Amino acid sequence: MGSVICSKAVWPIMREQNYGRIVMSTSSSGMYGNFGQSNYGAATMAVLGLMNTLVLEGAKNNIRVNALAPTAATRMTEDLIPKKY
Repeated sequence: MGSVICSKAVWPIMREQNYGRIVMSTSSSGMYGNFGQSNYGAATMAVLGLMNTLVLEGAKNNIRVNALAPTAATRMTEDLIPKKY
């Protein structure tokens, strides 16, 4: 809900000034899947759904919305990422 609450707080201001930029963070677990993390993957995809909707709604007011999905090989993911990559 952090992306929703923060976006909702600044949206009227950005719309009034006819300019704005929002950058959200999400996870590759939603975009590519990750064993044992279905709830987390679904939540991170919800951020992308929100972003895509805000992109459409903000276009007429010069409000741009993007999301970053950083990915890294860590001890937590070492058994999940295929070795051939």
